[in-house]
Amino acid sequence: MLRLSFFFTYTTVLADFLATSLILLNRWTAIIMPVTYKKVWNKLILPSALAVFGIPTLLYIPILTVNCYLQNDTSSGATLISYRKHCKKDKGNKNNQQIHHEKTEYKLMVYAIATFVGHLIIVLEQLSTTIFTQPEYAAAVVTQYPWTMDLGSVVLPSCITIKFNAVQQATMVKPVNNVQNTAA
Repeated sequence: MLRLSFFFTYTTVLADFLATSLILLNRWTAIIMPVTYKKVWNKLILPSALAVFGIPTLLYIPILTVNCYLQNDTSSGATLISYRKHCKKDKGNKNNQQIHHEKTEYKLMVYAIATFVGHLIIVLEQLSTTIFTQPEYAAAVVTQYPWTMDLGSVVLPSCITIKFNAVQQATMVKPVNNVQNTAA
């Protein structure tokens, strides 16, 4: 059971890293080749998916054959968050561009804080495996890592992205309004 937990832990971390790297590469190609990037990425979608799922599986499949145990290390984790205050508030009038810029910076700050909180959940879960000295408790915490990884690195940032994206909000609210109108 512990080997399976380590396998899922390491494969999800590497798959998350590879997927994020490919998303960044996709966005970069969209910037440098705005006309032809869709054609390029339509050809690369299957190899990308195979790489995201295949590389971590092939690299970490030997974990399933290893005799492993929980080691009670005294490792410590440190977390650093850099917090940047908003620009100095002007008493004078602000034009629309300045207001829009401040709103965008606020949204990015909230997104950064939500991402930090998500990663804090992951770090707390990892630190709690070293805190528990009894193997049963430590093993129970280790087996929860895949869903805490998903919650911390995918769910929280995605929810914040949906909250601040007007197009996605309209797409999600429209079916709800249709259902409410038909029920009334």
